Amino acid sequence: MAASAALPWGISESAYAARDLHFNYQYGPFGVPGLGLKRGLIEDLVVSPYSTILAANVFPHEAMQNLRALERSGALSSYGFYEALDFTPERVKKGEHCTIVHAYMAHHQGMSLIALNNLLNQGAMQNRFHAIQPCGPPKCSCTSGFRAQFSPFIHAPRKFLTGRVVRTLTGLVTRAYDTPDLPTPANSTALEWNVQRHDYHRGRRLFDEWSVGSVALASDTTRDNWGSFVYVRDVRSGAVWSAGYQPVCVKPNSYEVAFSEDKADFWRRDGGILTHYEVIVSGEDNSELRRVSVTNHSNRPREIELTSYAEVVLAPPASDLAHPAFSNLFVETEFYSPHQALLARRRPRSSEDAPVFGVHVLAASTQTIAGVQYETDRARFLGRGRKHGRTCRGDGGSAFVEHCRPVLDPIFSCVAA
Repeated sequence: MAASAALPWGISESAYAARDLHFNYQYGPFGVPGLGLKRGLIEDLVVSPYSTILAANVFPHEAMQNLRALERSGALSSYGFYEALDFTPERVKKGEHCTIVHAYMAHHQGMSLIALNNLLNQGAMQNRFHAIQPCGPPKCSCTSGFRAQFSPFIHAPRKFLTGRVVRTLTGLVTRAYDTPDLPTPANSTALEWNVQRHDYHRGRRLFDEWSVGSVALASDTTRDNWGSFVYVRDVRSGAVWSAGYQPVCVKPNSYEVAFSEDKADFWRRDGGILTHYEVIVSGEDNSELRRVSVTNHSNRPREIELTSYAEVVLAPPASDLAHPAFSNLFVETEFYSPHQALLARRRPRSSEDAPVFGVHVLAASTQTIAGVQYETDRARFLGRGRKHGRTCRGDGGSAFVEHCRPVLDPIFSCVAA
């Protein structure tokens, strides 16, 4: 099966590239379609390195060559081989040859170590097993007088196809779109075990029934122009667009969105600049991560500025909807310079209320940020008479302040200086 696809061989039961809501890899049986009794084996192609190591006792040279091929595919890490490589098309990310299952199964690692011990020490563990003598006669002879006959001719079952419905549901990408101009906004909602909900397109975030982003501004939910955004600005030309589509609504040269069970991906190309915007909700902590990767496909140097924007509420949605202006008066903001982070705190209204905090951090993976400019006042960020589509900061007409102060309408906004 693997040879016909020009791929490394070695197939057995293992984890594969599908996760549940807790981000745990799923586990399933895989095998040769012509020999297995289970239908649908032809639909999956999952190669497990431990299967090759087990076969090393029979075909040591061929197994060594296959392990080198697996290493070239990225299966080898500092702690040994990963659990599996998933070549199933429905579970391979766009532009990749396979999806590596970054996990280690203890029993598969143990089987591999025993197999290598048998190979290097002339079947040491096998000899120990066969050297064990029974303590006495068996207590019963239930098989006495029974003789089994095995036919040397085994008819291989047909390669039945079971359809793609089940596998599609457990795959990486659930929905994909190539245009933002849909009759109704297409949104994806992530449900996590810590009662955290996130509506990817609109940016509504709920943690334990506390709203992080404002919902009171969504007077017309069909417009889909509220929540958390990332502004992209070409410093030299002054062109401004969004990492997604809202709120600037600039038509990109190309646009693609993929809603997966674990995150949302936005790809867009604007004048030679390709941005990949990822939004993921943590399944362990009350937090979310947003990452923007920028690639310059033009033939000249470009200076790109990224500005984050998030509305701060830190209150139950009902309180925000009932009186947002009054609710925002209890939110205090602060900039924590050691970690270059913005902090928001809802001041308790009574001694029985527990304080609620929010944190917003801007980080770079390729270089150290020399300094961070920030703003916590929504009115100053937008500018007088402006909306999200054309902000004062987005047009480059106003510098951020270097201190936090009490504000009437708090936000989180940072830009690398």
